[in-house]
Amino acid sequence: MGCSSSKAAGGSEPDHFDAFSSSVGNKVDGVEEDIHDDSGNLKDHIEKRSDGVKDDIEERSDGVKEDITDRIEDVKEDVKGRPEDAKEKTKDQSNDVIEELKDRSEDVKEETKDKAEECKELVEKKVKQEINKGKLTLADRVGMSRKTPQGDVKQSVKDGKDAAGEEATELKNTLQDKAEDAGDSIRDSVSGGQDVLDDNTDIANAKINNI
Repeated sequence: MGCSSSKAAGGSEPDHFDAFSSSVGNKVDGVEEDIHDDSGNLKDHIEKRSDGVKDDIEERSDGVKEDITDRIEDVKEDVKGRPEDAKEKTKDQSNDVIEELKDRSEDVKEETKDKAEECKELVEKKVKQEINKGKLTLADRVGMSRKTPQGDVKQSVKDGKDAAGEEATELKNTLQDKAEDAGDSIRDSVSGGQDVLDDNTDIANAKINNI
């Protein structure tokens, strides 16, 4: 009856329909912009966390390198001028240094694994939050379209739902790539630190054997 009276009064329904279509279109655009903004902020956050983990590992690796060098120099200075029977004791001390550094390397590797897992869990949690938020907003829009039988409004909501779904999928893939990149970077840094430790251990052994 509402439609009949509107037409009889001068055909005001097209104006009302255009206004409603515009309103739905604006909400669809708003949701897409929100998802885009949230994905950008989340990507920045993950990049900062990844860079932080890399920097921390590099600093720890440099610290191990410097400590090895300092301890080897201490051993060399200790050996100078000492009698022959002190050389065996010095070798034992050097072996203790090497074992201690190996243990510390293992601790760094374990700590790095924990940080990688923490970073991965953060990514997964954020992805789920963004997708769930998008689902709730889309559910509201779908409910609105069911109350309005006009085909154009339904199509507008459907287009918005498809666009938001694609954005959520792209966000998820991007974050997964970031998590994998962070994991690769962490593994490379640990591997590099281990190589440095192995090289310095070989140098230490060579110098000890030459005592």
